[in-house]
Amino acid sequence: MGSAWASGLHLFATCSVLGLLGRFGVVELNGKLSIVESWWLIGPALAMDCAEFIADRIPWADSA
Repeated sequence: MGSAWASGLHLFATCSVLGLLGRFGVVELNGKLSIVESWWLIGPALAMDCAEFIADRIPWADSA
């Protein structure tokens, strides 16, 4: 959460991008951060990021 807030990105985008980078070996995640490399976390994070992106584009959906 701290990384997402510090970079100005949404939490779901940060988790999914960091997880994908770690999964494909671009960055090495040590310790407790290695949990974000799991497909069980990457998949839902990508789905929620897409839903949040779409909801931001539709004015009434963002309020719902």
